[in-house]
Amino acid sequence: MSEPFADPFGGAPAPPGAAASALDPGELVFNARWAAATKLDLDAGTIATWDRGLVRDSRLLVPIDVQALFVPEGGDEPMVRLPSALNAPDGQGAGFPAPFTAGTARPAGVHLQWAPPDALLRGRLDVTPDRNRLGLAALPDRWVVLRLLTPAGATTVAVRGWVLEADRAVQVDLGDWPAGSAAATPAGAPVAPAALTGAAGGAPTWAVTYDSVEQRFALHDPLDDVAQLAPNGVAGDAATYVVAGWWSDASLDPLDAANDADSLDALLHSLGWSAVTPWVDTPAYQRSQDDVAVRRAAVNLTSANRFVLDPNDRPPPAPPVADQPVSALTSQIRSTLADKATAAFAATPWWPHATLLHGSVYGVPLRALDPVLAVDNRPSADGLRVALGSHDDDVIGALAVGGFATSSDEERRDTERLLGAFTGQLLREIGSPDGAVAVEEHEHDIAFGALPGGIRGDDRFLAGQSGTPLTIGRAGRAAASRPARS
Repeated sequence: MSEPFADPFGGAPAPPGAAASALDPGELVFNARWAAATKLDLDAGTIATWDRGLVRDSRLLVPIDVQALFVPEGGDEPMVRLPSALNAPDGQGAGFPAPFTAGTARPAGVHLQWAPPDALLRGRLDVTPDRNRLGLAALPDRWVVLRLLTPAGATTVAVRGWVLEADRAVQVDLGDWPAGSAAATPAGAPVAPAALTGAAGGAPTWAVTYDSVEQRFALHDPLDDVAQLAPNGVAGDAATYVVAGWWSDASLDPLDAANDADSLDALLHSLGWSAVTPWVDTPAYQRSQDDVAVRRAAVNLTSANRFVLDPNDRPPPAPPVADQPVSALTSQIRSTLADKATAAFAATPWWPHATLLHGSVYGVPLRALDPVLAVDNRPSADGLRVALGSHDDDVIGALAVGGFATSSDEERRDTERLLGAFTGQLLREIGSPDGAVAVEEHEHDIAFGALPGGIRGDDRFLAGQSGTPLTIGRAGRAAASRPARS
């Protein structure tokens, strides 16, 4: 006789004659929750990892750029770290090192980084009562990374995954998430999901610097399990990485504001995105998703839904009918009918109202390759040049004059003046008596910049030697007219 099957969902009443904590295999066909689970094709282990805060509707797929750096065992190539203040637990890190700091080798493995879409890194000046700042959209705070490789001689692909909680700078193995999230060690200070923008680290380039976004938009795969997964090696000696990101708070999704088909088109236009796939089959797909959602509800497996009213979000009860005028009573009846109609006929829009950022990188090497055959998109170290200057003209001039055969510092300086005259639109005046002075004044002026002073301030007028604030009115005039006491 076979052992009784335990109900993986819990809470379902056991059939007559069965133990309270187990179901007899013969009785499973009478269990509605078990039947729903079999139709969903989900096992108890998958259900245990279900994210109930995730919107599971049709999404707009937005591509992102994913890049990988392979560091072999024993690799000694020095690299300078460029962290931000957010890399410290308190958010007050030292930031970038001094120029020309000697770098150190990175740990062996694959270092992944992905860039957010340009649409999420554009904004306009947001003037608030507290300060002026660039208003940027929130970046996704949830990312999943999958590594795919084929062991030599195997017929299936070996997959390993990680989940990154970018708001907490936490990295968790996919199999341990979300339970292992609390025990994970953050790689930096926490950032509220709404404040996780392209400038959260203090500069517009924060999100594109690998060290600054460790365990937020970057991941290090040490490859410590490859020898066990593929003892005979990996086919092609390469792996593929797939990255996908979304928002834990669906209201931060840029497409969440699409309330109707027209606003979706306008929103896509403002983001610079173009939906290349027609929406012909989307309504049917949404109906199938709604049908699956009903099955999930049968096993208490719910998902986030942006278009269903909270049943607890109701207005305060109206006063008794006897105390209301006829007009108020009619209004109440209409409101009640509207509420019931909304609850009965609320439907999810068939057009996408959520996005999924995704990208991949192929052919990532898992061992040191022949330098002649290796594919490396990095520029050669011999072809890089560095220039320092007080402003853009200085830097451009320093880089430009290096290509000319100048025999003296004065000739080099003349070349820099010529470039300054070009950027300052002073070429017509360079031959005039004051032309050289105008160019030097231009070089002097652009070395300075302006900072916003804000829109608030406290102005005080101090009267007399006592330094007391001036009081407005008759008493103030009298106090100001009296000489200060020594």
